[in-house]
Parts: sequence; C-alpha cells; structure tokens
Amino acid sequence: MMQGSLASRLRLLRVQRGLTLQEASDEIGIDRHTLSSIERGTQTPHAPTLKKIAEGYGVAIENLLVQDDLAEKPVEAPTSPKVEAPTSYKPPEEAEKSKERREELLEEERGAYEEQRHTAVEVEEAGLTDTELLQKLVSPATSEADAAWKKKRFLQYNRVMIVISALEELVDLVELVLKKNVFGLEEIESFEGAITGQYFNHKRYARGDVLKLGTVEQKAALEYQEARMEKALNALQAYLELLERTQIGEDELAERRKAREERRRNQEEQLQREMRELSTETGA
Repeated sequence: MMQGSLASRLRLLRVQRGLTLQEASDEIGIDRHTLSSIERGTQTPHAPTLKKIAEGYGVAIENLLVQDDLAEKPVEAPTSPKVEAPTSYKPPEEAEKSKERREELLEEERGAYEEQRHTAVEVEEAGLTDTELLQKLVSPATSEADAAWKKKRFLQYNRVMIVISALEELVDLVELVLKKNVFGLEEIESFEGAITGQYFNHKRYARGDVLKLGTVEQKAALEYQEARMEKALNALQAYLELLERTQIGEDELAERRKAREERRRNQEEQLQREMRELSTETGA
C-alpha cells in the first residue's frame, strides 16, 4: 500500500486541472483503472509510471514524493490557460458548461467512492457462503454504481462456478479412462500430456479467480477437485509407466521419465515466475 499523502497529492493535481480520470489517463498515457487505484492508495506506482504521471502533470518527480514541496508551492500546469478573475456575470452558455463540468467531476468522485467501497466489500466477502453472497447481490441497489457492481459481482460468481465445474469434468474424464483400462500406450501417453497441459492452464489462468473472488464453499469445492485431480494424475502417470515398462526398453523408459519430469519442473517454475511478476506489478 502506498502512503495516503502521495495518493492525495496525485488526486489533487488532477482536480486542480479540472480533469476526469479518463481525461487524465489519456493525457498521461496510463490505464484509467491504474490511475484510479494509485489515487485511492491501493496500488503503488513503479518508477516508469510515476515518471509518466509527473511529466503528464508538468511537475518534478521529487515534488510528488516530498509532501512539503507540494504543500508550500502550488503546482501549475505549464500549458494551462491564464484564469481570469471571476465576474458577476457569465453568459448563459458558459454558465451551463461550467455547471455540466462540475456535475461531471462530482459524478466521477461518487464513482471513485463506490469503487473504493466495493473493493473493501470484496475483501469482507472472503468469509461469506454462497447463500449469503447471493442474498447481498439480489438486495435492492442503492445507486446506479451499486447496481453495476452487483451485476459485475454476479458475473464473477458465475465465472468461478464455471472454473470449478470445468475442473470437475476434467477429473471425471481421467477417472473414467482409468476405470476402463482398455487403452494402449500411445493413447494413454497422448491423453496424459493433454490432461497435464489442461490442468497446468487451470492453475495458471483460472484458479486465481476462485481464490480471489470465491465464497467459502467455492474455495472448498476448488480444494476438493484439485485434490481429486492430483490423485487422478498420479494414478494416470503410474498406469502410463506400467505400460511403458511392458512395451519399451529401459533406455527409452528412462528418457521418457526424464522428459516428463522436465516438463513438470518447467511448468512449476513458470507458475512461480508469473506469480512473482504479478505480485510485483500489483505492488503486493
């Protein structure tokens, strides 16, 4: 988590320029959601990102990192037009545009608040059951932002269910093949490679959604199905080695085992590397 003072200063710089999050992200050259997370203090900007923000707002990086510098010296955008002293009268068109602009900024601030509140709610959901979560999602929405969040969260819940169901079907297939016990060496070897690859992709791309967004029951279901898969894979690999011992020589058998072990090791190393990179990108 980054310091709140830095987050507040970045937000102040944007508001001083009368920019929405989308306008600021376009001008700076970073993703809108990234900028929003940085302003809310839930993500720490890396050096290249901080450099883009400083250049986009026309300030030195040191001014972003040192609170006193920014507090003592008001920040001025080098390209900002000179602001004239307000008069007692504004043409109707200008007054209307000014009002629309204020309403737009206020609406964005409300949206940022709702986003921050729902982020906190998702953390609290870690201990909810399926029934408790669904009851929250079907309760009346308090605002348009709340309604949009409920819809998004319901889709996330369904996606988690799909991940678990897909894994369950994959385990059922492996157990069925083992139960049949009628396939030859080439068929089992091809099948083992395909199943191992699909399970690797599950761990690489899909299981994170369950761990992050799943309910207590969904996480328990994931743990159960993954335990089934590990057991089924071990049995499948033992069956494959049994067929190999009866049909091929010792030298070729040793090479096959070495290739499988190397494949598993490479997959595990890739998973660990990607998890570290993701942790670094999110500042976790």
